[in-house]
Amino acid sequence: MMICGKCQTINNDDAKFCINCGKQIDHLKQNPVENEPEVKVEATATQATDENPTSAAGAESVQPPKRPMEPDPTIEMAKEIGQSFWNYLLNGLKAPYQASKEVGAKQADLINGLITLIIFSAFLPLSVYLSGTMLMAGWGRPSFIRTVVIPFFLFILFIAITVAVLFAVARLMNSKIDFLQVFTRFMTFMIIPAGLALLSFVVSIFNAYLFSTILMSLVFLTMFLASIATIFTIKDTKEKPGGLDVTYVIIIHFLIMTIVLLLFSDALIGQLINQMMW
Repeated sequence: MMICGKCQTINNDDAKFCINCGKQIDHLKQNPVENEPEVKVEATATQATDENPTSAAGAESVQPPKRPMEPDPTIEMAKEIGQSFWNYLLNGLKAPYQASKEVGAKQADLINGLITLIIFSAFLPLSVYLSGTMLMAGWGRPSFIRTVVIPFFLFILFIAITVAVLFAVARLMNSKIDFLQVFTRFMTFMIIPAGLALLSFVVSIFNAYLFSTILMSLVFLTMFLASIATIFTIKDTKEKPGGLDVTYVIIIHFLIMTIVLLLFSDALIGQLINQMMW
């Protein structure tokens, strides 16, 4: 299409004179009108793209920024418990008496005491089970439930009774210590017996039966010493003077625990005899 230079009227491409004013149209000085819409369309498209990038065909969608992954609460709690128990273990091995006086009824101390209790109650019967399996090779295999599971709960019950007796004799010394604090103090001293029980289990793997038996004997000896040491920590930290003399407290504790130990020994030996008969 051609534009008249005089009146700006749009004419056909082959027109020689303007249909409005009749002036001759100079084809050499014309710019095709049809190019203008393309420019406008291109400009419009460019403008639309600039104003709204997401509307352009093939434009990449805007991705929201990635948030850093939050740590798993369970894993973080396990790390805290592990670190707390490791420090508790080191302090208990380095200075058991002082560490026992510093623990209380806090949640961390209770968790550390429960871990020690589980280690002691689990690995002692496991070492007996492993030794019995090696000794009875070819004759059979000891029952896992009778040799490990039942003794596991019996040892937990035995520790609970020991703590209850310590709590009772603490009242005889006129101490106001609570039951949970008696538990954490006693379990701090039980770090050594629990470690010996674990060592006895490891030794049993290598068929060192004599050494394993010696270690198990040391477990019960150190457990008795742990209860006596707990009595002395209660005596040293009690707020009010007076009460029964610590000598008689130890005698009473020894008599009660001897009876309890005989009953539990009879129950454990009965489990082993029943296992051999079956």
